[in-house]
Amino acid sequence: MRREKASKERLLFAISVISVVLLVSTVVMPGLAAAAGEEKSARAPVLDVVATVSVLRDFVEQIGGDRVSCVALVTGMENPHTYATTTADRSAIEEASVFVEFGGEAGPELEPWAQDLLDSSDNGGLVVCEAASGIPLIEDNPHVWMDPENAKTMVINIEKALIEADPSGASVYRNNTVSYLQRINETEERILEEMAPYSGMKVIASHPAFLYFFNFIGFEQVDLLVDVPGQSPSAQHVSEIIDEIREENISLIVTMPQFPTPVTDQIREETGVRSVEITPLLGAFNTTTYLGMLEYDAGAISLALSEGSRGGDESGASPVLMYSLIAIIALVALGAAATVYRRRER
Repeated sequence: MRREKASKERLLFAISVISVVLLVSTVVMPGLAAAAGEEKSARAPVLDVVATVSVLRDFVEQIGGDRVSCVALVTGMENPHTYATTTADRSAIEEASVFVEFGGEAGPELEPWAQDLLDSSDNGGLVVCEAASGIPLIEDNPHVWMDPENAKTMVINIEKALIEADPSGASVYRNNTVSYLQRINETEERILEEMAPYSGMKVIASHPAFLYFFNFIGFEQVDLLVDVPGQSPSAQHVSEIIDEIREENISLIVTMPQFPTPVTDQIREETGVRSVEITPLLGAFNTTTYLGMLEYDAGAISLALSEGSRGGDESGASPVLMYSLIAIIALVALGAAATVYRRRER
């Protein structure tokens, strides 16, 4: 009996030691790593960058890392087409090293205010990057970033601008660009695999912002819910949409929070069509990165069309939850070991 008792005590002691190691490695060490990362990011950035929208800001931050400090004028829920610039925007450009806009064929439609902002600036050393330069439009639609293939072109254009403004950081920008392009490729693969069962599906969108995304995932945009941008659809147009849904066997209506369309509920009730709300801009649905936004959109569509799980953030399962579970197990094991030692002292 004594040998059996001693064997159990040794086993519990070993479990407690392993638990302490797990606790340190999953809770303490990540905290130290985060602190080290904060210390590293506390270095003064080399470049101050201003971007017109949050998607471009994310591209700049992915490429520039801690060498850049970037602000976006349109943060996510505003309408970039009709954004009204402020005195603070002009001041930011006066102090910036780089200004990143869509430019190219997309710029005049997306950011008609950007050129006036630049013209009013007295920053002779400002490097201006037209991120969408070289990207052809489809049906005069300027929302080119919603296709990740176009995003790759934009990333490369931004890389060139950062190198022009900061040649000493060229190796950092090039390495970060290579890494980020690889992550875009990996995200493309995941999304295309998730969307494969629905390839060829016909959809109606509330806004033309998703045309490039639909083309990427193999959907066909049959019509737009709103016939005049910024206005509620007419009763005649709603009737036409309902007829289209029935005649074309349309499965889904896609809307966006930046332009609410209450008439969607009426159409869904009359036709039984499904609807989903996704976003072309960061900020909505807690999206903070371009790739996270794409995965959220694809996952939300998948969820609306099936009972499968929804895609989302790039990181997958929550590390906070994982660490918490391991910590709880470790604490329970420590408690068991303490009980054993108290019994031995008696």
